[in-house]
Amino acid sequence: MRRRLLLPALVALAASAAPLLAQVDTAPHKALYKDVNARLDSLQKVKASVTGPDGPIRLTGWMSEDGTLLRIDATPGNAGGTDEIYLQAGQPLFVFTTRKNSETGKTIEERLYFADGAIAQWLSTDKTFVPHGEDYAGLTEKLLADTATYAAALQKAADGKAPQPAKAPAGKTTTGTFLGIEQGDYAHWKMRTAAGEEISYFLLKPDAALERVLADPQEYEGRKCRVGWKTSVEDLESAGGKVSVDQILTVDWL
Repeated sequence: MRRRLLLPALVALAASAAPLLAQVDTAPHKALYKDVNARLDSLQKVKASVTGPDGPIRLTGWMSEDGTLLRIDATPGNAGGTDEIYLQAGQPLFVFTTRKNSETGKTIEERLYFADGAIAQWLSTDKTFVPHGEDYAGLTEKLLADTATYAAALQKAADGKAPQPAKAPAGKTTTGTFLGIEQGDYAHWKMRTAAGEEISYFLLKPDAALERVLADPQEYEGRKCRVGWKTSVEDLESAGGKVSVDQILTVDWL
């Protein structure tokens, strides 16, 4: 995502970076950051997940009453840091990002100020890195694309939270307590029945309700639920071909 430049090249590149850092009014960015964080407890909180180039990315979004997305936190599953994206009219205005330096283990903070749809100022606590024109353009393109992807996933999750008519679970049903998601070659839904039996179902084709649990399983652990499931023959590569599995289809929280 970023270029790391060797120290001998910094002086030469500083001149090309300087115009990009000049005359940026950061007052609107700071005002948005302060306003959104002051209202976090009163905003609608939505969670989702997407798949990035290095694995799953956990998303948390905060929306106003009219459904306007104001902030997105994106955290990769490999604990590579977090991007806090503050939005204005659906586009990033300010991004605060933290990440670990793989060599020193220290946390690096970066602040990205947008103007006219592009990064206009880039501040980093990593003093060995001086960004120049190509870095600005590349990171702008990435953040705009990522923000659109994240916003779509969070909006889908928010829409799924709207009250919907109850539907009868497909196939067979089991009632019990949700224990969590076990990850292996495939995700497995773990639960305990009223009789104390621990059971597991394959998660192969999750619906919207199951997707929300996958995004943040810990939020649901310990809750009572009724799941719909079926036994089917599936072609699972890791199992060496076609096998009979019990797979979960739906969930209703009790």
